[in-house]
Amino acid sequence: MRELTKNRRQGFTLVELSIVIIIIGLLIASVVSGEALIKQAMLDSVIFEVQQYRISVNTFKQRYGYNPGDFPNASLFWPTCAGGNASICNGNGNGLMDWGGAIGSGNSEDRTFWEQLSLSGLIPAKLTYTGTLQLGVSVPESKLGSQYGYWARTGYINVGGDNVSFVLGSQRGAFLNNGSMVPIDAFNIDNKLDDGKPGTGIFSAARNQDNFADPTICIDRQYNSTAASIADASYLFGDRTASCVVVFEKITED
Repeated sequence: MRELTKNRRQGFTLVELSIVIIIIGLLIASVVSGEALIKQAMLDSVIFEVQQYRISVNTFKQRYGYNPGDFPNASLFWPTCAGGNASICNGNGNGLMDWGGAIGSGNSEDRTFWEQLSLSGLIPAKLTYTGTLQLGVSVPESKLGSQYGYWARTGYINVGGDNVSFVLGSQRGAFLNNGSMVPIDAFNIDNKLDDGKPGTGIFSAARNQDNFADPTICIDRQYNSTAASIADASYLFGDRTASCVVVFEKITED
């Protein structure tokens, strides 16, 4: 009889099992909730740093009359700019953020954009022209992670003219136009800053590699001349491995 009573005491009652299951569920929920909070905090930090860069760029334009990179007299203010090579340091002052083509002896203004902004003292990062988009050296790393950074240029997706846009991406060859975040994260930023649509407004998202077809898909349309009503494009939330190139449009004020 004593042995039987002992064996009965070794088992769990249904109430005890229920309590254990509830505790496990609460622990799992707290972990998931914690991860969501961390992710949201990271996305908020990206929004904040872009807002700070926007202020810095517009202050630069008010002070010198040109956008960083496009400033034609930059070498007079900063003789060490672009290693002391004035023809590389100075922009052409045409109001555009020229990129990918030759200016002077081979400068592209997107290469000197961040060094001029750094030399002006308007951003804390010390960035130097290297002739390439080199993360942490010639372009700033993002708070999203050390493998991501900001490429400054005009007319990337929606906005042309003299409006500077920031492309937040990871390295693809000489450019930062590889994906940086999954569609749901891009949507969360878009919904907070803009209209929640990847093809319109001041925040945009695209497939990898600018507007070219890519097996890693972020939205349901391509940005090209044959795309039907890109304004109606939607984020593809189903694929959690898809990667978006995101663009903060119109950094500079008109």
